[in-house]
Amino acid sequence: MAEALTLTAGGAGGLPYQIELLSSHTLLDLARVLCAEVMKGMRGDDHGLNDHLWSFTVGTVAPPKGKVMWQDIPFVCEMWGDEDDEISLAETTALSSLGWSEASRFRFEYDMGDSAEVMLKVEKVGEMTAEAKSLPRVSERFPATSSSSANKQKWL
Repeated sequence: MAEALTLTAGGAGGLPYQIELLSSHTLLDLARVLCAEVMKGMRGDDHGLNDHLWSFTVGTVAPPKGKVMWQDIPFVCEMWGDEDDEISLAETTALSSLGWSEASRFRFEYDMGDSAEVMLKVEKVGEMTAEAKSLPRVSERFPATSSSSANKQKWL
């Protein structure tokens, strides 16, 4: 049975977002959400899934110092032009196959020539609930109207 995943995502110039999805969703599903919401917030009109190359790199927080250890080989998904171009890896890689835990981290790089980077942190891995049918779902973690210091803190 699929699990529900809650991620925090954010990058330079953008507020953190909370993303909820299922472990049965794929890297392509996650990329669609990141481009439509997070990249749009960071880059304005230049955020389309098929507009630039993008990649994911998987990492894990290593004790005792909490440093993120990144895998050497990223999941590169060459999206350029038509959505049918070379998406099989992203389309077929279910998030559940990546061994998610609360120590998991992701780096999403978009537009390799003028890179924009989003860091993702797993906040929660839990049971799927009845409302999971509405996933994926995205919300701002710290609303733009908030003036709290939480907006300024490093959250990864």
